[in-house]
Amino acid sequence: MKSLFLAFILTIICSVPAMAIPIQSSNGHSGLGFFEGEFKFSITGEGMAEVVVTLTNTSPMDNGGFLAAFAFILPESLEIDSSTHHSGFDLLSGNFNTKPFNGFNIGSSSTGGQWQGGGSPRSGLGVGETGMFTFTLRGADFTSMTAESFFNRPSESFAARFRGFNDGKSDKVSGFPTFPDRTITENTPIPTPEPGTIALLGIGMAGLGLYGYRRKNKA
Repeated sequence: MKSLFLAFILTIICSVPAMAIPIQSSNGHSGLGFFEGEFKFSITGEGMAEVVVTLTNTSPMDNGGFLAAFAFILPESLEIDSSTHHSGFDLLSGNFNTKPFNGFNIGSSSTGGQWQGGGSPRSGLGVGETGMFTFTLRGADFTSMTAESFFNRPSESFAARFRGFNDGKSDKVSGFPTFPDRTITENTPIPTPEPGTIALLGIGMAGLGLYGYRRKNKA
């Protein structure tokens, strides 16, 4: 019975729920490229976390176009440990040029690991195609972070680049998290809710304390 109780408490302490928020594009600079997807953040272990970005190219079929790159903000306290990308894409990291946007430091690109770049755009996501991208992160403390933490700044927090439209044009499009009751824009402050991880940890610690108290009284 004691071992079952301890196993239950350890399960609670180690259970770290993932938080996923939907994201969608705004009107781009050329009004041609559109996307929607999901941004998921989860703590995977001590000092380790994971971001999984899933994107679908929702541009109009009649003008084609390929989603060739995307970028977001990695907080200064975090570092990239490893990543896996949809076929044809490579990691974007460091201070790369995301003109006309600025401040982005991590993402994925189908143009040789660059935001800008040539080559065939067909390595990107075609209209209706979905790609999944996983970023494994290192950091000292993730307990105060949620998926919304990556979007909590006054300017653009997510952006995508499109190439290869039938009319020869390209597009650069910012993206925002969306919720059933609101849409986040660059002027919308994002609250940072207390993560459920802390609540679960509190329950686990309380359980361990109660278990120790009962053992002491029985001694």
